[in-house]
Amino acid sequence: MREEGGRGMGYGVGESQPVRSFEDLVSWQETRKLVKEIYSTTNAQPFHSDLAFKSQIRRASISAMANIAEGHGRTGPGEYAHHLSVALGSLAELRSHLYVALDANFINLERFKTLMDQAVSVTNLTVRLRVAIVKRRDSSSVKEESIVYSDTKNEIFGESDLPLPLTPDPLPPVPEVQP
Repeated sequence: MREEGGRGMGYGVGESQPVRSFEDLVSWQETRKLVKEIYSTTNAQPFHSDLAFKSQIRRASISAMANIAEGHGRTGPGEYAHHLSVALGSLAELRSHLYVALDANFINLERFKTLMDQAVSVTNLTVRLRVAIVKRRDSSSVKEESIVYSDTKNEIFGESDLPLPLTPDPLPPVPEVQP
């Protein structure tokens, strides 16, 4: 899987092509898949009884995808990092909505776990992209061509100092709702 280092500056692991557009970003590609799954899930009958919730969970997923793209299209790494932060907020909102969907019996536990795993994975990708962008912003001596991102070794700029874990590991147990 190819990872990204940021706007027009990162090279995929084992790849020779730079990330030139937001469509090249793995975090955006995976968020797009998540949005598709959210749409598929919310097309089911239980969501028809609460159209406001259906709209809100969809908007949260769309916002994450759109902010990754918008950040990539911005002119500086500070703006890029800001939009990735907004995307991370939308992903947190989406994960919270998944609990609501489970508690309201709109989705079963198996579907919840699948969507939550996908959301956590996308969150990890987005956090790591943001870390790479912030490092770029804070390291004025780094040339654009030298930024390489690898999630397999957890290395950015050849360093291994990322805080781990980046997301809850493992996922907390699903709390029971008392009637």
